[in-house]
Parts: sequence; structure tokens; C-alpha cells
Amino acid sequence: MATPDAAVETVSRLKDLLDWYDGDGRMRYGDSAEDVVHDNGRRAGFATRAVVSYAEHTGLLNDHNDEYPATAIADLLGDLRHLADSLGLDYAELDHRGQDHYVSELHDES
Repeated sequence: MATPDAAVETVSRLKDLLDWYDGDGRMRYGDSAEDVVHDNGRRAGFATRAVVSYAEHTGLLNDHNDEYPATAIADLLGDLRHLADSLGLDYAELDHRGQDHYVSELHDES
């Protein structure tokens, strides 16, 4: 997968990359290596939007705070566990399903 050309050390820097992650603005679902890289970059962008929104809503990103992306992602994952609990869902099962999707998308096996 393509990655940013510089270290992403803050959530605000991650937010600045939203256009970069959008690629050409559409999923290609093609078989070429270029299409797979592009689409996985878009998928990372979808998650970027979730992390940035979460950081803004929780105070991890505001006028006085700009956390590391790892902190925002870890906190979001913890809160997703709370959400799964509140809905009576098995987070471990959801995580396993997500891992399966991730692996198949890495190699365009979807």
C-alpha cells in the first residue's frame, strides 16, 4: 500500500492527508497491482476520517491538543469494544472478520 512520504506524528497531520488518501476519489476494484494499492489507500482514508472525527469529538484534536495518531487509534479501538459490548456483539469475532477482510483486500482476493 502507498504510504505518506513523511512521518505522520499528529492527528492534524493525518487530517491534512485526507485528500491524499482519497486518490482519484473512487474505488477501482481492478485486478492490477496499481488498482489494489489505490483501493487500499482509499480504505485507509475511510479509517482516517473515522479517527480524525473521533479525535475531534473526544478532545484529542482541538486548539490545545494534537495527539499522536497511535493514541487516537488505540482509544477508538477501546471505545469500539465498549460499543460492541453495549450492542451485545462479540468484539473478538468482529475483529477476526475485519482481519479476514483486511488480508483478502491486501491481495485483492475479495
